[in-house]
Amino acid sequence: MSKFGTNSLYYLIRFVRLVVRFRTTNPNLLHEELDKLVQKNATYLDMDRLGEILGIEDLRKILYYFLDYGAATSLILQQRLKLNASKVYRRIIILKDLDIIEPAVRIPSKLRSKGGPRATIYKVPDADIAQINDAINLHRKLLSPKYRIAEELAQILLEEYIEPKGLKEITKREILVFLKEKKLRERGDVAELMARYLQHQRGIKVWR
Repeated sequence: MSKFGTNSLYYLIRFVRLVVRFRTTNPNLLHEELDKLVQKNATYLDMDRLGEILGIEDLRKILYYFLDYGAATSLILQQRLKLNASKVYRRIIILKDLDIIEPAVRIPSKLRSKGGPRATIYKVPDADIAQINDAINLHRKLLSPKYRIAEELAQILLEEYIEPKGLKEITKREILVFLKEKKLRERGDVAELMARYLQHQRGIKVWR
């Protein structure tokens, strides 16, 4: 048995990603030692599977999202990674069959798309309850077209106005002016959603 335990592939992937990050910040340090450590703690089958997973770009992106955030739904992966639904579904099946992710909970009925099936939160083996709850909350937000528009426009505002000026704060009025320039008709709700996103997700103080 691998020294990583029964779920050796998952923990090997986590370990390899840490090694990659370590090499990025310390490119000339302990390369050979780290390579040997990976080899000692993995089976040949795990190494083959690891190579196959990391060699497929969209599968790698989905895998890394789970490593970073612990849990997600198909909708979250589609929106965050800009992948189509069928591709996400196929990749989830692959990761599930490899025991890298597993179903955690079904989204409550009131938080599903109108008329659609209940979505499933998938998680990595060591995800905690906070990560699962974060995924539920994000899924709920992403069901709203208005929220998705607000998030997209907030990112444009960051790239075109806030970051170039090095700003750490902004006013609600500035957001409304920005939306007027973008010729958005219903500005009130979107401006409020943008303000919340900028403040809570991007650390930009919004004065109202």
